[in-house]
Amino acid sequence: PIKRHGLKHVETAFSEMISAEHIGKLVLEWDCNDSKELKTVFISGGSGFLAEQLASYYADKYMVALASRTKFDQLRPSLQTLIDSHRNINYFSVDICDDKALNRTIQHITNNYPEISSIVHAAGSHSNEAFINQNGTGLDIAYSAKVNGALKLQKLSHKMNISNFILISSISGFIGSPGQFSYAMANAFLMDLALERSGVGLPAKVLILGPYNETSMITGFEKNILFRKKAISPQKISSFLSRYEKLISSPETLIIDADINWLSLRNLYDQYSLSTSAFNKFI
Repeated sequence: PIKRHGLKHVETAFSEMISAEHIGKLVLEWDCNDSKELKTVFISGGSGFLAEQLASYYADKYMVALASRTKFDQLRPSLQTLIDSHRNINYFSVDICDDKALNRTIQHITNNYPEISSIVHAAGSHSNEAFINQNGTGLDIAYSAKVNGALKLQKLSHKMNISNFILISSISGFIGSPGQFSYAMANAFLMDLALERSGVGLPAKVLILGPYNETSMITGFEKNILFRKKAISPQKISSFLSRYEKLISSPETLIIDADINWLSLRNLYDQYSLSTSAFNKFI
């Protein structure tokens, strides 16, 4: 008899083999007709809504490794179902800011899965405080996953033969967002990091996203002056994938994907005597 295991159950298969619990042969199955062509996409922030969309996008052609601090049994049901139902989607509960834990996870993926060819950094946390009320805790929350995580993934990427290094940023890092100083700064850092990488010939792309309904991005957004003045409108999360391939295929390093009324935004900036030089070309 033959018992088959997908790659996500490789540890179970070897445990059975070591303990001699199996009868007949144990077979590890690749989820692609040509295993030599299969690659792995590593996605941080793996418990998020965008990561769920990205996993469903990549899983038909790639092995997907979702990484997040959240335990599997604490994930929302839709993401649990996606992971359980698709043999190419694997979930790793790991804090990407923990060097040892991240190194162990990457080493495990390297040893047991196809080569990592793409990194998508979608991790991040909000800290909704005005600059005058900001403290070290708020900065740590905003910077930890987004900035420190990006730096650790960049360091690891130097040891990989990757073709894509995609950073998920927020429009707040480009135009600012009242009450989100540290979050905006963390997102602005991702843009600088991508420009630095592309400047030395390394793959890099930043998707600068506006808020999406049904995600943490929308939390409290109805109180935001950008929303109240109709400068920015939330988009449907279900529409993200319809644009994703075009976005990452763009030759530009920084790509904005947001529903912005640039004229309304300029009028709002003028009202507070703020410079509009960063986005005048869009008006």
